[in-house]
Amino acid sequence: MTHKEAFARYANANIGKEKTTAEIDKEAERILGRTPTMCASDFAEPEASDPRSKLPVLFKRIRKGVYLVLGENKKIIALQAESGRGKTTTLKALIREIAKRYPTATIEIIQRRLDIFKIIPADFDDYMSSGVDKVVVFNLENGVKIGVITYGDPSTANDPRPALKEYLKGLINNFACNIIFCGCRPERNVTVDWIKSYKQDGYDIDFEPQEDAGKNADMQNERDIRIALKLLSKV
Repeated sequence: MTHKEAFARYANANIGKEKTTAEIDKEAERILGRTPTMCASDFAEPEASDPRSKLPVLFKRIRKGVYLVLGENKKIIALQAESGRGKTTTLKALIREIAKRYPTATIEIIQRRLDIFKIIPADFDDYMSSGVDKVVVFNLENGVKIGVITYGDPSTANDPRPALKEYLKGLINNFACNIIFCGCRPERNVTVDWIKSYKQDGYDIDFEPQEDAGKNADMQNERDIRIALKLLSKV
């Protein structure tokens, strides 16, 4: 376990509480299982909020030796609409907009084979121009990880195509994404329950309705970019 993971685990379990530096460092040591070489101040404002820092801001100093626990900014944002309403094209537009917004981010293209998640070597532009569904992780310089899944959701729990469910699990458990974008059908669909289940892991859940742009290609493209930017504003 890394120092970041240890302090983040502590922070996520104590969001909104006031804790002393000594309390935080002691619990982080217990979680880490060894004497840490970092301390709470490394993950606190203003140090961690410096653009040069690659550490998440987990604590806010409210007075000498005392911090307010902020926790990680963890979200799953699901674009929601019936089948055939353009969720996939909007999410692909979102991937391109994230790449523009964070040009220094490291991009990982994810593929799942026989329950093993792999980072595949591929040119980003070539990958995006292909017609296949996308699973991409952006590693930002400040340590935040943003994942996007364009796979559609199955209609029932027994559907033989549980790609979205498995990729959600992978981006959380294998790649530790802080923010994940995906698509799903309306409230009655089984995928909604899968997404909501991650509340227990500290994720805020946000369902964003998709807009219907009709059959006009130009209107669809305009809609995709507009909604992609709206989704990105939630980061």
